[in-house]
Amino acid sequence: MRLDLFEGYDAVINESITPPPQRTGLDSDAQLVSQSNRLLQQVTLLSTQSQVPVELYDAEGQFLARYRPDLDGFVRQLSVNIRTLYPGTTSCIAGVKNCRAMP
Repeated sequence: MRLDLFEGYDAVINESITPPPQRTGLDSDAQLVSQSNRLLQQVTLLSTQSQVPVELYDAEGQFLARYRPDLDGFVRQLSVNIRTLYPGTTSCIAGVKNCRAMP
């Protein structure tokens, strides 16, 4: 499943899933951080319940990371074509710009 994030959410989520030693120290609004954290919780829950990886993309369409339920975490490398592995799965979550099943 692919989720395209709104600008602002993408930067905060990217920072959140970056290992602490590699973070840039992004200064963000507390409400945006709270909403982004809730969105990440919903993404992980959706992916875990459906056992389908969820790919996150920034506001410009660039790949950020994939949540892998089998690893219980985010992976930065885009190496598996989940369009063929998990066709037809979709669900929309608040804070997501574009949510659709991958063709």
